[in-house]
Amino acid sequence: MRSQDGGGGGNPVGSASTALSSSQSGGTGYMGEVLQSNSGSPKPHRYGVMISSSGSVYEGEFKEGKKEGKGVFSYDNGNTFKGEFKEGYKDGFGCFLWSKGDAYEGHFLQDRRTGYGSFHWVSGNSYFGEWKDDCRTGCGVFRWDDGEVYEGKFENDTRTGVGVHYYLNGDRYEGEFLQGYRHGFGMYLYNNGDVFKGQFDQGKRHGFGQLVFLNGNKYTGDFHNDKRSGHGHFHWHSTGNSYEGEFHNDKRTGKGVYLYNNGDKFVGSFLNGKKHGVGSSFTFRTTRDGVREMVVWRESWANGTLVERDYDKGGGAGPIQDNGVTLTVHRTPGGDVYYGGWKDSKKHGKGKLIYLKDAVYEGDFVGGQKHGYGSLVFLNEDKYEGEWSEGKKHGYGTYTWCNGSVYQGEYVDARKQGHGKMMYNNGDTYEGFWHLGKKSGYGIERWLNKEVYQGEYQDGRRHGYAVVIHANKDRYEGTYANGVKEGFGTMYYHTGEVYVGEWKNGLRNGGGMQLLEGKPCYSGQWLDDQRAADNGSDVYCNHQERQALTKRYGWNAQGTSFLASRKKIRFRPGSLAK
Repeated sequence: MRSQDGGGGGNPVGSASTALSSSQSGGTGYMGEVLQSNSGSPKPHRYGVMISSSGSVYEGEFKEGKKEGKGVFSYDNGNTFKGEFKEGYKDGFGCFLWSKGDAYEGHFLQDRRTGYGSFHWVSGNSYFGEWKDDCRTGCGVFRWDDGEVYEGKFENDTRTGVGVHYYLNGDRYEGEFLQGYRHGFGMYLYNNGDVFKGQFDQGKRHGFGQLVFLNGNKYTGDFHNDKRSGHGHFHWHSTGNSYEGEFHNDKRTGKGVYLYNNGDKFVGSFLNGKKHGVGSSFTFRTTRDGVREMVVWRESWANGTLVERDYDKGGGAGPIQDNGVTLTVHRTPGGDVYYGGWKDSKKHGKGKLIYLKDAVYEGDFVGGQKHGYGSLVFLNEDKYEGEWSEGKKHGYGTYTWCNGSVYQGEYVDARKQGHGKMMYNNGDTYEGFWHLGKKSGYGIERWLNKEVYQGEYQDGRRHGYAVVIHANKDRYEGTYANGVKEGFGTMYYHTGEVYVGEWKNGLRNGGGMQLLEGKPCYSGQWLDDQRAADNGSDVYCNHQERQALTKRYGWNAQGTSFLASRKKIRFRPGSLAK
């Protein structure tokens, strides 16, 4: 901290007299008030004009020889600064105009753009938001001259963090950015109605994601270099058919399973979207006794054309006694009854198991365990129908509760895992990804009251980036943590008000800006959903507008005015407005 003691007999500097002075030294000229100190030469003080040897001119307030207060600095290169100074630095609110036409209006700290401010380039681009050390850092809005808009987080002049980019062709991206690229988790809405939600890497779809087409078709799985590549699941909306397996360059290539809407399926190899190589077709038929059984065909395909087809007895077709499988009725010591195929002293093939206490299973068995496809109906009328593995729900299936709730989707080791849709008996729905039985990853949750949450989950709670439409039509785009708004986000209130900034514990906390009718009206700090007193800037055009907007939106106006309009900092010839 600078000492306030002027030396010389111990008299404080402030006790010295002031006078008007005109002097020139070393090519530098000064005209104005000075501080007559007992310990040295006079220093510019209060108001004056200083001309440097390079030709730069400062007109404004001084304190003890340094620029302090309001002033205008005209640089020798044609640049101009008009605003506040502290200890010789541009510090506070001011306007900087470059000779080439660029302009910045906002806060400074020790000569650097730091705080909130707007920058207008002569090219037509503009930015309004947070700054740090002369760089766009924090939350802000960047507008290109061609009409594209980015709203979100910046770091060192690049789009880094969570944000929304509105493209000129009508596309929109909402999600994470890194050094100007779409990177991390995000949602891309194409102008043709298609929607992608998932991982990006340096601007391209890369990793796990879901692509929903306008016609209702849906792909869920891996992407590589912007293409569907890796393992994935594709569902055709018009037919109800689906494919799960390997993809390469947007086409089914590799091993996979094609499931038809009637329950038939093909398991085998694909190339460029067509069956190619060896595979097996599983079809259902009904016997004369009314029993529905599966028939398996061993097939060979070439570029989508069937070349050869053989009856596969080992797969369950033909007489049930083939391949060592016999029909049996077996009762367990506990009273359960089994009807069906039997091999090596174990349930094997098609069968029906009636549990004495609470359930009936009918379907496939392998090695004594439920394995393949089957249905399990409980005494309370809960029902699961779908795929099984080693006695557990595993694969795709539908679980219907007796209260009317329904889950359709993937299971792993008897727990919801992968992609699935949950339809609750009260009308609420969730469609998205699950992990260990809980909502995890990307999903869309819709409530009967019309509220919609579209974004990331973790361990069953809202966590990550999301877009939320509340029941009262408020819209939030931003991040969540542990179920509440946390981090950076934008809230579009149904009243027309907009808040862009930081959140904590579900409330506006930290740096943020408030906009009305698309125009900023307040920039600064927030605490528990309220403007933090003495730590922000009102940016109304005039006092009447402030009163009108305060009355309209019912604000308890807080904060300190920093005269954030150019019109409020006026200089008259030869003097400085006080």
